[in-house]
Amino acid sequence: MNPKFFFAALAFLFGTILLGQPGPAIHTDGVDDVIDMGTSNAFAVSSSQSRSYLVDFKPQSYGGFLVSRYQNGSTSGSSFFITINPNGRIGVAGNGSNAIESNNAVVLNQWQRLIVTIDAGGGITNIYLNGVLDKTDAINLNSSIPTRNLTVGTRDLSATANLYDGSIDNLIIWNGVMTPAEVSVFNSSGTLSANCLPYAAYPQMIAKWSFEEAAGLYTVDSVSLQQGTLSVNTLWTNDTSTICTNSNIGLTSEKLDYEVTTQPNPNSGLFTIKVDQEHIGSSYQILDNLGRLIEKGIIREPSQDFNLSDKPKGVYRIQVSNEKAIKTLNVVIQ
Repeated sequence: MNPKFFFAALAFLFGTILLGQPGPAIHTDGVDDVIDMGTSNAFAVSSSQSRSYLVDFKPQSYGGFLVSRYQNGSTSGSSFFITINPNGRIGVAGNGSNAIESNNAVVLNQWQRLIVTIDAGGGITNIYLNGVLDKTDAINLNSSIPTRNLTVGTRDLSATANLYDGSIDNLIIWNGVMTPAEVSVFNSSGTLSANCLPYAAYPQMIAKWSFEEAAGLYTVDSVSLQQGTLSVNTLWTNDTSTICTNSNIGLTSEKLDYEVTTQPNPNSGLFTIKVDQEHIGSSYQILDNLGRLIEKGIIREPSQDFNLSDKPKGVYRIQVSNEKAIKTLNVVIQ
């Protein structure tokens, strides 16, 4: 390998360490770590647009916004927020003129799955903790969708208080209200979901962030392939979600692995991705070392050729996935 690119790859690895331990989950410190998911109206809820939100989280302290599209002090400028209140209970609001609270507090330092369903018809909201319905009540919703950023870990991008302290792994936005049967499926290891999560092609999926990038300042929604942006101090962690089994606590998860290789590696930008016959039809995406999407598509043959010779030299990350498995590997262009 050209020494220049060897040291570039080494710098990439050290850069990863500086951003935190590499791994497929996000850790925010409750001080200044946030994720900006963009302003798509599809992410919001209103009196004419029902939505459900699923998030796996492991809090280190109480207090802090998990997911929000909210403007403090402005009912007309707010869509919704989901927060952990100082008493440890989940709080949910629409336009902010009222809020509801779960009956039970979340558990510190333990992975949990939260599903919040919000019905446009009357704002009827369900809070599920680890697949169990905890609270049903109504929140007030706006009739229109204000232009706001969807944020993770904070109320909004300008907030300096009530930031979330803990880890997040998996965030899903669902078109409509998840039924109790769907909630049950996505809290047990069954055949209808990958890792008891709906896969990106599932009909009701609006957005899915699995936080598999492991490094960099970007995270990709595998449904729309839009990029979310991490604040510079946000950490990646190997402490990943331990959800699901058929029980509601003590949950475990397994990301299935399968054979995917790139040849040759390193290369000049011309390389081949090889997969098992049974995984033809998998999706792929290629990202640079900052997590920016370079190319996406479908694997259509066991040995598929790629040409990135027009791209800058360096380390690229390739993710190949389907409803059963995901595989991430690096390729070096020199």
